[in-house]
Amino acid sequence: MAQLKEKNSNRQKKQEQYKKVSPELLEKQKQLEKLFDEVLDEETKKLLEEMQKMMDEMNKENLKELLDKMAQEDTDLEKELDRNLELFKQLEFEQKLEEARPESIARASRLPGVTPAAISLLLVHLKKEATG
Repeated sequence: MAQLKEKNSNRQKKQEQYKKVSPELLEKQKQLEKLFDEVLDEETKKLLEEMQKMMDEMNKENLKELLDKMAQEDTDLEKELDRNLELFKQLEFEQKLEEARPESIARASRLPGVTPAAISLLLVHLKKEATG
């Protein structure tokens, strides 16, 4: 009942703002709100208010949990995107090496878009091949 009363009150306020409602309809809405006040005793009103507060708090907790979960999923997605980006860069570097087939590390480092980090990875890879 409290929710109905609140909805009715909100509807009335909106309608008053836009002045599209006839005075008769506004009067009926006011009477309906007054009726809600008269039907509910003080104890019931307090209980309904407490129940509404509890529902609001529960919704806030659920919302907080949902937001926390979404934040964690965003973090996981960001990490996954970073990994995929690194894999893409590595693949791009390997394609450039395959196409250019440089004769030395120095020439490989002069290829467009090749970073010092990529050259370091290449050196590690070549070292592993040589020892393993």
